[in-house]
Amino acid sequence: MYNPKIAVATALSTDSALIALIPKTRMFSSVAGFTGSPGAAPYLTYFELANIPALSADDDEAESEISVRVDIWGTSTLSTIASHVDRIMKTIDYCRNYSMDNDEVLETGEKIYHKSMSFSGTFTFAA
Repeated sequence: MYNPKIAVATALSTDSALIALIPKTRMFSSVAGFTGSPGAAPYLTYFELANIPALSADDDEAESEISVRVDIWGTSTLSTIASHVDRIMKTIDYCRNYSMDNDEVLETGEKIYHKSMSFSGTFTFAA
């Protein structure tokens, strides 16, 4: 079974253009990893949505279909950050399935911009 977490974490946290917009200390491998306040934005969370066997040979998994979700949170528009995330995910063989705005207004009146992005890819194992 292919584990996408290392590849995704490495790609996102080593891209200098993305790091200029979101420091590595604000990138988390799950929503639960973020312990600050929304005012500390922007920040980014990512996690594996699905990891499904796509092809088996001789009773061994030969390919996996992987889906990963990336969420970006901020107090201003997130289009530039989303473009960088899309570019980075393409470099590690993921294609974007969707991108959706989920903006919300907190009880304090602060507006939080939230963009959800889903990516998928098929990965082959070396024999």
